[in-house]
Amino acid sequence: MAFTVAERGGGRAGYRSTVAVGEGVDLVSPAQVALSGRPGATVPAPLTVTNQGEQAVGQLVLYVVGNYGLAPATRYRNCEYATGGPHHSTPVMFACTFERTLAPGETVRVDTGFGFALPGDSWAPNTQHGSALWLTPADWAALRSQHAPVDRIGENGTDGVLGLGPVTRSQQRERAAGDPQSDVDPEDNATAITITVQGDQRADAVAAGARVDTSVGRTVPVTVGFTNAGPAALATWGTRGFYTMVDVAVPEGTTAVRASEHCRTDDDQGEEPGRPGGRRYTCYLPGVLRVGERAEFPFSLRVDTAGRHTSTVELLHLGVADEFARDLDPSNDTATIVVDTTGPDGGDDGDGGDGGGLPITGAPVATIAGVGLALVVVGAVIFLVTRRRGTGG
Repeated sequence: MAFTVAERGGGRAGYRSTVAVGEGVDLVSPAQVALSGRPGATVPAPLTVTNQGEQAVGQLVLYVVGNYGLAPATRYRNCEYATGGPHHSTPVMFACTFERTLAPGETVRVDTGFGFALPGDSWAPNTQHGSALWLTPADWAALRSQHAPVDRIGENGTDGVLGLGPVTRSQQRERAAGDPQSDVDPEDNATAITITVQGDQRADAVAAGARVDTSVGRTVPVTVGFTNAGPAALATWGTRGFYTMVDVAVPEGTTAVRASEHCRTDDDQGEEPGRPGGRRYTCYLPGVLRVGERAEFPFSLRVDTAGRHTSTVELLHLGVADEFARDLDPSNDTATIVVDTTGPDGGDDGDGGDGGGLPITGAPVATIAGVGLALVVVGAVIFLVTRRRGTGG
């Protein structure tokens, strides 16, 4: 089906849509499955699906999305594994294809070896969430095309083939190849997965400011952020952990002519992040921060007046129920930015003195690369932080 949209006195645009006629089937899966384990454990996941319709289903696709704790324990050859999920809170995403006919009334479950490997640095206690969705190949292709016109979501695994074993059988009816199949009631195809992470393992986030010796009129790089001192990973989400953001105050006497793409100003009215000219920014993590890694937020500050200009970098830990939480050592959640033109060497270094790097010592750390964020979610969180800051909450 093709159609053209024309604006009076303006341009024209053409659109094309494909309508496929297929056979209706009805897959059903349990509404939820509750699992539990400690950090580092492998948690078996007995996922099942039933053919509730009157037609045999020729093939099946299992699509799984979840929090950090739903890491696949085994990477199978008939599964595709994405390098990231649809949102930074759900970094796990994979899909498995099964060349198996599911007869009317038959229920099957994944092999007993299928499960999730809770990372050893999981936050505990915590609850991790995910979803398992059963689809026909045609419905999987339609779902995938809504997000990206690609044939695959990632590379296949190498650890054998994931199979489906019978739970109950009914009339065994083979299905000849024919029209594509689509589920007539897709609302009951998903199983909500809950993993209760047992134990006591949290994290210490250490704020990092910067010092720059420079002169009036120069624009200098200043990078702030924080390091995860462990022992748990940060930003793994769940109902018991927290999400760390950074409140960055720009020193008086300087102007932010460039801001990190992961930072928003307090007076943000829906603009893209990274807008220059703000006096205060809230910076957010683009993904999970593992032990020893650091989050970096680079700024460029123009020095407008002489003197020793200081401001603060403060970590904000947003917990469940919109409450600010505490990490293992709140005493290191604040650091300082210093832009100094009073030193004897002020202005001699054209690169801005010490370069504005993070003053962190110890083992080498890896910098977290930026990934896409759902701006609606981030905007809502930053609005909450700004509101609480303004009311002294």
